[in-house]
Amino acid sequence: MSQTKTDKEDRVVVAVERPFRQRIVELDAARGFAVIMMILHHFIFDLRYVFDLPVFAFQDSEWFICALRAPFLALFLMVSGISSNFSRSNLRRGIRLLFFALSLTVITLLMHNFMTPIYFNILHVLALSIIIYALTERVSDPKRRSACLIMSALLAFLIGTVFLQLSATVPSWLLPLNPCAVAEVEMSDYLSFFPWSGFFFLGAVLGSLLYPKPLTLFPNLPRTLALLLKPFSFVGRYAIYFYIFHQPFILACLYGLRILGLL
Repeated sequence: MSQTKTDKEDRVVVAVERPFRQRIVELDAARGFAVIMMILHHFIFDLRYVFDLPVFAFQDSEWFICALRAPFLALFLMVSGISSNFSRSNLRRGIRLLFFALSLTVITLLMHNFMTPIYFNILHVLALSIIIYALTERVSDPKRRSACLIMSALLAFLIGTVFLQLSATVPSWLLPLNPCAVAEVEMSDYLSFFPWSGFFFLGAVLGSLLYPKPLTLFPNLPRTLALLLKPFSFVGRYAIYFYIFHQPFILACLYGLRILGLL
């Protein structure tokens, strides 16, 4: 009886001492802000290119592509890289996300009469980046691990730059890697692995430097600012689900408005 009681007490102590994982508000908010901007981009894209409405022509301009779209994508990937430092199961997380990404590709291919297929987008880039990061976790020395991540980031940026100098006529099997392949294949929401994975690896390095412990850098955030950030933090906390399901929701609403004659 005494042994059983001791075992129960030990289990209680372990349960009490298990650390509670706090959310890092600035990362959730930054991720959420980036996701909301991407959702807005997809909304105006659908209005112009799916429903052929003569609106939001500015999204074809170079300033929109370079000055607005690119920074939000980079922000999302960098924050995801930072957050990977806190995950205990990056390999499992990466494989699960890759399953979602491939499922998205299959679904859009089956629905090609209603929407342009998505062959490779930010979910594919993120999934493969997380898997590669998980492999670097096998390196026990933190300095060597950081060196591997820095080399991965530099290599991604370098290869991406080289590909951009090539002709747009490239083999279709290079589509996941080469940003020039987009000219040869009809698809939507495309994002190449190079150079974009470099932002994830760069974020992973910054995360190890800025967050040696999984604690917020702003523990005494003013209440007003915390309330303003709350919606962004909520979206950031469930970023993957918002990203996966926002497009079907937007399309369903827009098709419904068209059926009602309101669009």
